[in-house]
Amino acid sequence: MRFAYWFATLAACGTVLTVAACHDEAPLPTDPPGTGPSAATTSTALVFRLISAGANHTCGVTTDNRAYCWGSDFVGQLGSSGSDSPTPREVAGNLRWRNVSSGLDYTCGVTNDDKAYCWGYNGYGKLGTGGVQASVAAVPTIVAGSHSWRLVRAGENHTCGISTTNVAYCWGNNDHYQLGDGTRWRHTTPTRVQHNLQWRWITPGFAHTCGVTTDSKAWCIGDNSQGQIGDSTAIEVRKTLVQVHGGFAWAHLEAGYYHTCGVTQAHVAYCWGPDFSGELGDGGNMNARSWPIPVSGGLKFSQIQATQFYTCGLSTDARGYCWGSNPRGELGDGSTTTRKVPTPLGVPLTLTQPLSLTQISAGDSHGCGVTTAGKGYCWGENRYGAIGDGAQSPQLIRPLPTPVTAPAN
Repeated sequence: MRFAYWFATLAACGTVLTVAACHDEAPLPTDPPGTGPSAATTSTALVFRLISAGANHTCGVTTDNRAYCWGSDFVGQLGSSGSDSPTPREVAGNLRWRNVSSGLDYTCGVTNDDKAYCWGYNGYGKLGTGGVQASVAAVPTIVAGSHSWRLVRAGENHTCGISTTNVAYCWGNNDHYQLGDGTRWRHTTPTRVQHNLQWRWITPGFAHTCGVTTDSKAWCIGDNSQGQIGDSTAIEVRKTLVQVHGGFAWAHLEAGYYHTCGVTQAHVAYCWGPDFSGELGDGGNMNARSWPIPVSGGLKFSQIQATQFYTCGLSTDARGYCWGSNPRGELGDGSTTTRKVPTPLGVPLTLTQPLSLTQISAGDSHGCGVTTAGKGYCWGENRYGAIGDGAQSPQLIRPLPTPVTAPAN
């Protein structure tokens, strides 16, 4: 997942309130063609099942169920008690992983034995371990409780998960009722989401939470100041779960910083909330929408990823598309130009054909994907080495998909 890394944002922008202006800064330079680090050969590169892009770090799970992370380790978000790493480094503990999720400055995941772990910065208790808030866990630490987990998603300052019995739980910051328990109390351990619904998917945004139930209905709760709940109202905070407007049968939903996007069972993509930089993908009229509006272009999507000021999606023909803000090459189209409609990922310098992807992920200012052959690619800002190509500089961007290299050791 997906949002501005708090330390870097505060240093560069002064306060969180200026983050939108910070994204309008002049684009960062790229390496001249042929001068960047070369990718590892296919025979030595990791074979991924999934990759999750966070703020300034990235994590992935390989086909042998091992977890690797790379990028910033400022507060332990790489899970290996080390320093920043521009190449993948295996997460400590010798665990076998089903999935991982990269958040703001922490990471969570579920192992093959249905246990949930989180590591990194424990602001607001978002690691779910019951530990001291604002502490740091540099290695995977088990989430409190006796639940068996199917999925855990790391957000900005709160986390949500779904048990193997399809019950949803959230923990961490709750200042906008985003934990879904009907209160504004923050929780350092998993707390059940209200209404006793059966959940298939859940996604924590900045101060709102959305999910899809097993009957394909979409629900959201929390901050609605920009229309991100999608219930067609102007009510600023939703204290209880409400259904997203439109009566669609939903397959997938993703809560971003202020906007939300989803894909229906018919593979049609919709977005709602503010349109600061064309992130709704409807042509960019810059009007906030409090109900789902279709993404332009008539494409059929299987996945969608909403983040700060841009959005990415995976079409049913395995092509990646992104739209919205692009000052750091986060759209992966080879430019730093804002795009108000879905724009295909560019062709990597090492290839002559577009990537064929099985999965896509959008972080704060970089994105990643996994090809049908299990190859990892990332693009966008390479601060602290989040691209994973062996380079490490806040001044480097990768405007085209770049292969994730093999581990250094």
